[in-house]
Amino acid sequence: MGLFSTVTVTGHRRRTKTGKVAQVRRHTRTIRHDVVQRPLGRPDREPWTGVIDFASGSNHAGEIRGLHEAGHPIGVAAPEVFPAAERALTGLAGRHHPVFIDSGAYSEVTFNFPNKKGKLKRPDLSIGIHVTSPISEAQWDKRLDLYERLALSLGDQLYVVGPDMVGHQTETLERVGKYRDRVRRLGELGANVMMPVQKGALSMAEFDRQIEETLGHGDFIRAIPMKKDATSVSELVDFLRDRQPDRVHLLGLGGSNRTAERILQAVKDAVPGVIVSMDSTKITAKSARSGGTGHPDSNDPTDKRRPLTVASDEAKIAIWQEAHLGARDLHAQPDGVSEDRPIALDYTDAIGEPSTWLSDDEAVTVSDGANLSAEDAADFHDDPDGFLQGEAPNGMPWYMDPGMEESLDAAWARFVDSQTVVEKKRRSVRSTFMHKDPTT
Repeated sequence: MGLFSTVTVTGHRRRTKTGKVAQVRRHTRTIRHDVVQRPLGRPDREPWTGVIDFASGSNHAGEIRGLHEAGHPIGVAAPEVFPAAERALTGLAGRHHPVFIDSGAYSEVTFNFPNKKGKLKRPDLSIGIHVTSPISEAQWDKRLDLYERLALSLGDQLYVVGPDMVGHQTETLERVGKYRDRVRRLGELGANVMMPVQKGALSMAEFDRQIEETLGHGDFIRAIPMKKDATSVSELVDFLRDRQPDRVHLLGLGGSNRTAERILQAVKDAVPGVIVSMDSTKITAKSARSGGTGHPDSNDPTDKRRPLTVASDEAKIAIWQEAHLGARDLHAQPDGVSEDRPIALDYTDAIGEPSTWLSDDEAVTVSDGANLSAEDAADFHDDPDGFLQGEAPNGMPWYMDPGMEESLDAAWARFVDSQTVVEKKRRSVRSTFMHKDPTT
């Protein structure tokens, strides 16, 4: 089921030196997103129309592909996007799949407030928000370079969070001014630019006006920090009623949050017709292991694995079985390896030629597992293929020796696991996030 959004935004407002508006352009554009509309809060609820719920922090190429196949909006963090992930993202060009990319500015600060027991996260710091891992100019340039490369490929499929400093209004305005031209360029490339509305001495509405003044236009999505109750519902509503934005993004609030439905209703009441997007780290939320055997046929009552962990275990076993049986459509694609040079995984062909896949360290592990003598181990390390054809002490070829068979099979399983990380993540994420209608 697709989601189709028609977004009406106020275009660039250009001002003269006297401060008067010299030109106002208002336009309507249609952005098409082919994603599955999901219920919010509980699976038995009706889906909210016109809400894009990104799975932020899905930085691995396999996670990106799995979410795309499941029809789920994708979210990544700029500092964690490496070449394989970037290729997976640019591969979505023209597929009408929305992609959210966060700057990673949240990691720059430490929230040092008393917990329920009255203890501070950092006793050496005063209560408040402290910049403990500042983002350098070079790091901002690198992140904005990534934004621009993705915008060139994805256009209006892309949603980017502009430069800011969490919890700091003055510093955020300085960054907006510093990188204004680069932010404008992203908009020109079609990207949906989000500008965070920080709290501080200025009201949120006045701060938003300052951002608009600094950028020279108001054609951006208002991004409201919601993580850890950073913005209360009443503050959010007051801001929305004052500014009446066309689009708003709720930073750090996911659709499965128990407060999501109430907050979304408040947003819709404050600005009827507003287009809403939101994000949360769904991969992490669905991953945890506590007990359980990891086998899909297990009825272990202590199994408390979360859905993505279960799916990952099942995918790992299925992939190993396919590789063992010589599935012709299964290929290795380890992290960082280009898709156009896959390695075929076929146990029948590979097990007799370990030199093609066995590392030096693994050769040592295999010889130790097979209890080879020092002399035999040296021969195996020098020429594993030839050694397997030689005669074992029991008169059989080494490749038929039970100890060697077991040790070599274990090494093959580890190799397959290491070479199919992308595929395992793709399958497990697709299975976990594929929408299942509870009424069917």
